[in-house]
Amino acid sequence: MPVFSGTFTTRDGSRQITVSNGNGVLRVSDTGNGNQGTFIAHRTPLSIVWGTGIEGGAIVFHPSYRYELLTGCERATLDRQSWLGDFTKSHPYVMLAVAFVVVVTFISFVLGDLAKREPRLIYPVWLAFFVALFGSTVVLWAAGQANIFDIDGRPMNAVAGWIYSTVEFILDLEHETLALVGLLSVFALPQWCAYVMSGLTGTASEVRFLKQAWKIAALLLSKSCISASAVAMSVDVVGSLYGWINTDPRNLLSHFLVEVLLLLYGWFLLCLSPRSQRPLATHSARQALWQTRLHKWMTRRIGAETAPQPIKEPKNQPDSNGRR
Repeated sequence: MPVFSGTFTTRDGSRQITVSNGNGVLRVSDTGNGNQGTFIAHRTPLSIVWGTGIEGGAIVFHPSYRYELLTGCERATLDRQSWLGDFTKSHPYVMLAVAFVVVVTFISFVLGDLAKREPRLIYPVWLAFFVALFGSTVVLWAAGQANIFDIDGRPMNAVAGWIYSTVEFILDLEHETLALVGLLSVFALPQWCAYVMSGLTGTASEVRFLKQAWKIAALLLSKSCISASAVAMSVDVVGSLYGWINTDPRNLLSHFLVEVLLLLYGWFLLCLSPRSQRPLATHSARQALWQTRLHKWMTRRIGAETAPQPIKEPKNQPDSNGRR
């Protein structure tokens, strides 16, 4: 949920907005760009609005945890100040080192858990990562040697355009994630809904191929994240060599941390895929027993219909000699 109390600044530092709440009255102090004043504001679920005309404005919260300033003549992204944000800006290398240690530790934990139940899966994934890393590095290095990209990394001919489009496609995780999740939902939701509604009358049928579809989707998403991490690393390495990207140390370290996080996300998705072998723990056995009982109840009429009926002997029928 959005937090509107506190101080917000634009990225270039030209404008500062302070939001305070005293005695139930929301006030906004707006300074910068020739504006100075305090306004009474009102809040909606995802925004606060103050003033009228060119003196008014609004701070809008977006689901990606981003704040945006909207006025009659300006639209800018805002950063909400906090002690953690201020410390990060003052000590960027310390925060990067701490974040890197945390991420690497979590990767070790994830790999250790994955090695216990899917040991044959780790080597092929690492192999795919390094193939993508070294393959993209060689291609980008050859492109730099051929001078088919300008100093800002923009393509200068058709081959460079193809390389650029391929890198963009690999790094575009949002559309691929939405497509795979959408396909999985289209496959799973109708079966779940039909299972629940028919189970109320005891006529449900078993949901089919859901675990296989879930595992395929998790593998594809994991492959996308791990490949994107490898390609992004090669872009940073080769791009810093030919001047295609900003070579500020903090920029390179932050890029590297994001790439390691992508790698972690890929491994984590593999851990979310259905297990081939489940441990025989007590809680797992209880959960399996509960699921079995629920499934029997949901299919109680189907079982009764297919069960063999006993053959009843007719009573008081005459035998071959005519006796009853």
